[in-house]
Amino acid sequence: MPRLVIVHDPRDGTGADLSAALARWAAGDFDVVVVSADAVSAPDINADAVLLAPGVDPVRLAAQLRDGGYAGPLAAVWPHSWPRQLEEFHALYRVADAVIVNDAVYWDRLGRLPRTQRIAPAVELEGGDPATTPAERTPRVLLARDPARGQARGADRWLDEEALWFLRDLGIPVAAPADVAEAADLRAWLQTGSVVVCWDDDAQSRRVLLAAAVCGCAVVCTQTANIDGLIEGGVSGQLAGAEPAALRGAVEQALLRPAQLADDLRQGLGAWSWERRAPEYFSLLRNLLRGRPDAAASSAPGLDLSREVTVFVTTVGAPSYAACVDHLSAQDCSFTVQVIDHVAPMSAAFQRMLDACATPFYVQVDEDMLLYPHAVRTLVERIRVAPPDVALVVGCLLDAHLDTPVLGVKIFRHAIAVQYPFENAHSFEISQLERMWPDGYRYEVLPRSADWRTSAVAGGMLGLHGTHWTPRAIFERYATYERSRHRLPKHHRAVREWTGLFLERVMTSGSELDLFALMGVIAARLAHADSNGAKDFRRYEGLAGVAGIRAFLDELDRRVD
Repeated sequence: MPRLVIVHDPRDGTGADLSAALARWAAGDFDVVVVSADAVSAPDINADAVLLAPGVDPVRLAAQLRDGGYAGPLAAVWPHSWPRQLEEFHALYRVADAVIVNDAVYWDRLGRLPRTQRIAPAVELEGGDPATTPAERTPRVLLARDPARGQARGADRWLDEEALWFLRDLGIPVAAPADVAEAADLRAWLQTGSVVVCWDDDAQSRRVLLAAAVCGCAVVCTQTANIDGLIEGGVSGQLAGAEPAALRGAVEQALLRPAQLADDLRQGLGAWSWERRAPEYFSLLRNLLRGRPDAAASSAPGLDLSREVTVFVTTVGAPSYAACVDHLSAQDCSFTVQVIDHVAPMSAAFQRMLDACATPFYVQVDEDMLLYPHAVRTLVERIRVAPPDVALVVGCLLDAHLDTPVLGVKIFRHAIAVQYPFENAHSFEISQLERMWPDGYRYEVLPRSADWRTSAVAGGMLGLHGTHWTPRAIFERYATYERSRHRLPKHHRAVREWTGLFLERVMTSGSELDLFALMGVIAARLAHADSNGAKDFRRYEGLAGVAGIRAFLDELDRRVD
């Protein structure tokens, strides 16, 4: 009988719940042992398989186990909602044999990667019958997490503070939870209130939402906090916008009929039970032990396209490069790969593709593009059947920061593209296209459907863009876009809409990345001098304005302290 060791942090409620549930509902062909992360030692772990629960440091533990000689399969559970901690996910993906992704959107927008499997969140139903109904309890609002935990600067800080103020103004008690790791303690606390409010979508808030449903509470949550559509607005709970005033209005509605909302919610919880979810975990673990991860697709490339297409990857050492390579290695076909490393300006890097390509087609991949497993194959299949006057085919990527499709990854007919060398100009790619058009050449855009928000993969997206931003990099990106819009307004009209989005995010969440994005646009508009050449990473360190914004924020921090 294989021995499964589940490693968790007893202080983390989400991981503690999962560990206890899998131990309780363990398949008969597994011996399950739960150990604390603080007690893990590779030489004596005595495991046939290891599962890392949420709340631990999975990359550190994986390295510790491997360095200590553990050679068995290693799986990890990823509880986060999209697009939280993307950099950390890719670091984990590099060291784990399988990653169990709880969030449906996260799994889909990553591209349903090989060695990943989607298993929905679960809750323990038994023992959760509430001692009282919401109608019998004193009206009391419980918050899914403590607003006081907000960081000095970052997402949710202002929403936390304003939401708490609005809710306290209702004139009834409002309580935030302490750090509760034990499920029994959490349930006991939840039964002291009639309405639970969830406006965040972190793992702790999701845990509280599910437990609240079991404990007979009426639930108010935002659309982003609603787990897989569990709450049907006005029927099994109240849905609200993220604005504090909207949350207050939804809470007022829930307080009018908490018992009815709670009853409707409890009736739909059967599919969320650990009794039904646990077999999915053990099925994946069996496959891992047999040497074939139960995943979206095999990681072994299928169709050999190495004589048809070369994939050129440009890099200047951005944080997303490793993830970009991970996604290329997960493609469902094989191809020739060449890396263009630290070549500047960017027009020179792109020209190297024209000079070095020895295949009929080539795909341009920047290091901030994370391609879905079917992307390269889809591009090749499309350009094969395109009319001979089509010089390139462009596919859409889902921009993780803007949360919108953008034209991104391109495949070229080399025989055509090589006739039009890149110029060292600001918009050198557009310049190349403008020189092609008089000669009768054009480009095609792969179609996408309107339901890309439901499923990026089914909606026609070929990958992700912009997942690993630094403040400096995002400042440079939008400064470049704004300069391009000023020169060629018809090609970059959306920049004006983006600036409004950035301002709204800064005002509602205090997002630092959006502040730097907004300042990049403003800097490009106000700068007295400008470069006419292509982008050049060698100039990034001296970007005008970045140091000043950082100094301003640091000064604010000092004043607050």
